[in-house]
Amino acid sequence: RGLVGSVVFAKWRGMTVVRTRPTQRKKPASEKQLFQQRKMRVVMQFLKTFKPLIDPYFGEAADLKSRFNEATSYYLKEGLHIDEQEVTIDTNKVILTKGGLRGVEEATLAYESPQQVKLTWKYAPDDAGQHPDDRLYEALYIPSLGKQNLFINLAKRADTEAMIPLEPEDVGKTIYYWAGFIGHDKQQASWSVALGSLEE
Repeated sequence: RGLVGSVVFAKWRGMTVVRTRPTQRKKPASEKQLFQQRKMRVVMQFLKTFKPLIDPYFGEAADLKSRFNEATSYYLKEGLHIDEQEVTIDTNKVILTKGGLRGVEEATLAYESPQQVKLTWKYAPDDAGQHPDDRLYEALYIPSLGKQNLFINLAKRADTEAMIPLEPEDVGKTIYYWAGFIGHDKQQASWSVALGSLEE
């Protein structure tokens, strides 16, 4: 927000924060520091697309730590696959939302056309923890392109199916899919569910 002498004024979570102006690093970063920076870049690149989900629905904010910071910490500790110096997202550890709603159950994925994937799921009206108007979200990750896509409000829970559009550059690539529901009142979400990967 502003700079006065050696202090910086900023807004954070509705509060005014005053902190010391960062000083320029004089020593070159160590190998360990560079590796930590590389891990952070991989995590932030992956999470930035999914921020609209993570900010309100990644469990509960802890003290002064935002949900996005909670997610960042989780991925740095648990969500990376490290092979010597190569750092990638561990697709088996991806979590995008946490909550008390019933999640996506008995899901199937299949290509309808080169640029359309059909997702189906079970909906039993009498089951607890759900509402027919809960909204489906769909998240995609294409490692070979370093690309993520997020579709919010793709369908209602009671629809039991949705079409996921792909872009021409996505065709023929391995794509990982996750899905979940956001409550009809937007107060909570389900846990995200890994739907696996498809390669045409």
